[in-house]
Amino acid sequence: SIQELPGSAPDRTILDVDVTEQSTGSFQIGGGVSSDSGFLVNVSLEERNLLGRGQYVLVDLSTATRSQRAQVTFREPRSLNRNLATGISLYTSRTDYEEEAGYLTDSVGSTVDIGFPVSEFSTLRLFYGLSSSELIYDRLTSATIGADESAANVLLPGVEDDEYEVIATQSDGTSTIQTDVCNLRSYTGDPYCDSRGRYVTSQVGYTLQLDRRNNPLSATSGFNLALSQSFAGLGGDVRYLKTTGSAAYYQPLPFDLSAALRANLGYIEGFGGDGVRINDRFFLGGNRGFRGFDIAGVGPRYFTSSGDQALGAKAYGIGTVEIPIPLELPQYGIKAALFTDFGVLGGVDEEDKLVNAELDRWVDYNGDGLYDAPVQDRFGFRQTAGISINWNSPFGPVQFDIAKTLKKEDYDEDQFFRFSAGRQF
Repeated sequence: SIQELPGSAPDRTILDVDVTEQSTGSFQIGGGVSSDSGFLVNVSLEERNLLGRGQYVLVDLSTATRSQRAQVTFREPRSLNRNLATGISLYTSRTDYEEEAGYLTDSVGSTVDIGFPVSEFSTLRLFYGLSSSELIYDRLTSATIGADESAANVLLPGVEDDEYEVIATQSDGTSTIQTDVCNLRSYTGDPYCDSRGRYVTSQVGYTLQLDRRNNPLSATSGFNLALSQSFAGLGGDVRYLKTTGSAAYYQPLPFDLSAALRANLGYIEGFGGDGVRINDRFFLGGNRGFRGFDIAGVGPRYFTSSGDQALGAKAYGIGTVEIPIPLELPQYGIKAALFTDFGVLGGVDEEDKLVNAELDRWVDYNGDGLYDAPVQDRFGFRQTAGISINWNSPFGPVQFDIAKTLKKEDYDEDQFFRFSAGRQF
């Protein structure tokens, strides 16, 4: 409420403003389901004005079919009484990519950052991150040991006795053992084996953003740009330079609609003799920026006689054109748009292709009687098109994507229908 009081002169007045602060803390429980992540449960505790100082604290716990994550974040909006936003985040996570790429990752780490405006419409964020990640790749296979041979003839040096098991012995003296593929001499070219183990990543980077949209939550005109780079190699075991960028342009249309044109780019390259580990590469498809393809279903793949696995890409460039469909249902919270996603992606380290020189490991992955190299990596053009429907339902936001693949490589895995639904309550 505002009360006017007489000022020091007839043309002046005092405004006495009486305010009551709204609630700044919240405790939320969330639930959801999607075709990508399966069932999701989320619990979070948030405080946006800690002790009345404007500081932000978040404790967030989430678990899903494919991932689990715990995170604690603290942010100070005005450090040193300046327009400097500083923060620190601690996290631990576990991600399951066994179905798509054959591996699990366990990570624990922290990030500190500082952000500030560099102009009226642009901001710069500087950050440093330190993390320890373990890539777990366990794929059992069998090998035959000759009658006059020992296990050392087929196993790599350093493999312990408890890392393999004799599962059969034949009358002619030969035996069969079961062990992890990365323990065998014959699988030294397996592109996943070099990425196994625990690594420490120490990286520094920045994110520069320019935002000229008329509304950051529901833009109908304007554009925004973002560029991010991270340099890993200030200590630790990993060395790479990763660059990502994004751009979006919004054009007003009749019926209070707006078309969107978006572009996303990414590239990562190792240095100092280091390749790029599997879990540091880009996996697209599903909810990761390329509708019409399955999770990690687009890009380089590794084929064996027992199946195939995604390898991830070192580079990608994806564009999107999205045009809304006029509907007479806005009162029900339903919106729809036609879209097309298109672009290129690919690239693996040359060491990952060494297995292609072993002709006995070529596979007929198409079932056409023709054998092909196990590592497939063609930087070909892909395109999908479809319709996206968003419904702000009483039980939370629901999104449906129906897409048709127009152009793809023969080893890509497409996905006609995808959905996600959930809310916080």
